[in-house]
Amino acid sequence: MSMLSSPAVLPDETVDHHADVLVVGGGLHGCAIARDLAGRGWRVLLCEQDDLAAHASGATGKLVHGGLRELARLDLGGVKRALLERHRLLHAAPHLLSPVRLVMPHDDG
Repeated sequence: MSMLSSPAVLPDETVDHHADVLVVGGGLHGCAIARDLAGRGWRVLLCEQDDLAAHASGATGKLVHGGLRELARLDLGGVKRALLERHRLLHAAPHLLSPVRLVMPHDDG
């Protein structure tokens, strides 16, 4: 008998199983938002179809670092989009990110 079908682990019907917030996606930002809200006392339900952070994407990284991969490929449009998204995220949720100074080497040759 599996754990899920065992009557011992079924939810108690007297308990309120409602959540204040549903976070869809257990990637970097979904987990950070769920953790932040739970820490503030919200009842959070996090849904992820696979393991947490199983499908971390390049888009997540672009939001955080501002498009360094695009810069390396000289994709200036991609750099601009990534920087705009990072700017939005920094203003919408400054408690989740902080600016990072980067040093870029330059070779005149």
